[in-house]
Amino acid sequence: MCSNGTISRPIKKKALKIVLEKEGKSLYDEQSFAKYQIKSGSFQTALQGLIQKDIIDKDKDRYYFQDPLFEYWISHRRL
Repeated sequence: MCSNGTISRPIKKKALKIVLEKEGKSLYDEQSFAKYQIKSGSFQTALQGLIQKDIIDKDKDRYYFQDPLFEYWISHRRL
């Protein structure tokens, strides 16, 4: 977390990777957190920030990218 209380860009990137890798389902997985070296609290804050910026959204039990083209771009780009 940055000194002003916001989540840093690298943590948001890790959150995006987890959403992509898990296809938006069952995101709160200790193995994913260990793989990307992220804490659940930081992940939750990053996820909420991405929702507030309309990058991702949630429908029932699945998170998804609001812009499919952005999802495609992210999935084919090395973060």
